[in-house]
Amino acid sequence: MRNQSLRMSVLMVVLFAAGVAAQAPPPTGDARFTGRWELQMLPPAGVASQPFPFALVEIATSGGTLGATFISTPVSTGKVTAVSVNGDVLTLALQLDVMGQARPMTLTGKRIGDRLEFSGSSEGIPTPMSFIGLATTKETLTRPGPSQGAPAPGVTQPMPPPPPDRQALNTAMSKPREQRAEALAQFLKDFPDSTLRESATLLRSQNLGTVDERVAALRQFITDFPKSADEGDLQIAVASADKADRIAGLRNFLVEHPESPLKARAESALKRLTSPPGDPSTAAPMRVGGNIRPPVKLVDVKPVYPLDAQQGRVQGVVIIEARIDEAGNVTNARILRSIPMLDQAALDAVTQWKFSPTEMDGAPVPVIMTVTVNFTLQ
Repeated sequence: MRNQSLRMSVLMVVLFAAGVAAQAPPPTGDARFTGRWELQMLPPAGVASQPFPFALVEIATSGGTLGATFISTPVSTGKVTAVSVNGDVLTLALQLDVMGQARPMTLTGKRIGDRLEFSGSSEGIPTPMSFIGLATTKETLTRPGPSQGAPAPGVTQPMPPPPPDRQALNTAMSKPREQRAEALAQFLKDFPDSTLRESATLLRSQNLGTVDERVAALRQFITDFPKSADEGDLQIAVASADKADRIAGLRNFLVEHPESPLKARAESALKRLTSPPGDPSTAAPMRVGGNIRPPVKLVDVKPVYPLDAQQGRVQGVVIIEARIDEAGNVTNARILRSIPMLDQAALDAVTQWKFSPTEMDGAPVPVIMTVTVNFTLQ
């Protein structure tokens, strides 16, 4: 009897220990960030597209010091030059080699549940980028080609859903201009701890109705996010609808912020505002995202569904990268995700679309954005 009681006691201890192990608390300190992560670049707000594979990064602790190593990247060669943790914020400093040119990039973010969420900035790229990090055991990371991800005939390949806050921000930014500020305000109420909060606050301030409302909201943005005060000041400089006022505001910004990391952006905007139309030095397109909002489609041309594709029961989503000039015309388009029997019909439709002109920092700009064309059998 005594032996049976002893065996029962030992069994209860083992079961209790197993239960404690199963309910172990989440990692703390540097352990929150160690491991191998697949970094994926998220599409800009308002753009329906898949995350883009960016890099595999191994984060580990050695001798009490946190370090990180590039394992694989499909877009360039690179290395991690510095890693730091401040409270619950992880910062990775990267050095990328893009087409033979060294380009520094900084990723700053937190661990949210089982993933990392980053905001990224890079010299020469005027808009912030968003990334997620997913735990992985992959050894290599390859860039998807035009035909990768294409569904088999008769099968529509669904896109993985974005995180809830990203999806909500996309929805808010897809609203008509007059409804967008209210939708962004609702986003801020619904997701008070989102890593997208700063971007949403700035976007809301830019979408308010009057100049006075925008300036007041931008001043509050500066108070709430003092590390981004230069961004607020730059947007105040170009808040006016009058071109001459925007030119004067940009010149004042450059005088008052001579060492600002946004100096190149302000100089670029000033050049675009003061250059003659068609100046080739101002014609380089910018990718939609961050401060560059997706243009509004004004003319929509539906694709002509090829008869052979219908007969073959081929359907799905073709993803296209479109270049849109300062006037809102699609001047170039290329396939990112292919369904061979539908590609040409999708391109023929997209090149006839017309968009509202896009402005950045108060000046019209050509842009590159991702668009989708959906073919569905009736």
